[in-house]
Amino acid sequence: MIKATRAQWIKFVIVLVLWLVFLVWLKSWLGLVVVPFIFDAYITKKIPWTWWRKSKNPTVVTVMGWVDAIVFALAHATGMIQQKDMEKVGIIMGIIGLILGYSMLTVLGSNNLL
Repeated sequence: MIKATRAQWIKFVIVLVLWLVFLVWLKSWLGLVVVPFIFDAYITKKIPWTWWRKSKNPTVVTVMGWVDAIVFALAHATGMIQQKDMEKVGIIMGIIGLILGYSMLTVLGSNNLL
C-alpha cells in the first residue's frame, strides 16, 4: 500500500486538475500519458528523476548539473517556487515542456506551417 500524506494527495489532485484543464484547452488527450509520471512525482516516488547524479560519465554529470542549476536558479530567482518544491516543479516543467513542444509541432505541421 502506498503511504502518502494527506498533503501529498492534495498537491497531486491540484496538479492533476490543472493538467486536465490544460489538456481540455489544447483539445488533445495525448497528454494523459503524463498522468502516471505526475502520480509518481507526488505519491509513489519510484522513478529516479535525478539519475544523472550517479552517472559515471563526467560529461553527463557536468552538463545535467548545469541544466539543473540554471533551471532551478531561474525558477527560484523569479519567486515562482520555494526551495523545498524545486525538484517536483522541475520534473513537471520538463514534462510540460515536452508536451508543449510536441503540441506545437503537431499544430504547425497540420496547418502546413513547417
